[in-house]
Amino acid sequence: MADDSGEIVREAAETASFANVKTLGEAVSFYTTQAMANSNMQQQQNWNLSNAITGKVVEKLLETSATEGAGPDVTALLALVKSLQSVQPIPSTQT
Repeated sequence: MADDSGEIVREAAETASFANVKTLGEAVSFYTTQAMANSNMQQQQNWNLSNAITGKVVEKLLETSATEGAGPDVTALLALVKSLQSVQPIPSTQT
C-alpha cells in the first residue's frame, strides 16, 4: 500500500503540471483572439465615423443650389473634411 501512495502522488503531480501547461498555452490563443476582436471593433467604429462625416459633407454640398447665387459654405466643408482626416483610433481598454 505504501508503494502505491507514492505512485498516486507522482501521477497527480504530473496531471496537475500538464493541466497548468495546457492552460498557459490556451491563454495565449484566448488573449490574441480578444485583442483581434478589439482591433476589429475599433476599425468598425472609425469606419462608421468616417461615413458619418462624409455623409455630412455630401449633405452640405447638396443643400446649396448653384442657382441660389451662393455656393456652399467652404469653410464649414473644409472643417468637416479636416475632422475626417484627423480621426484618431479609439484607445484600447484591454491591457
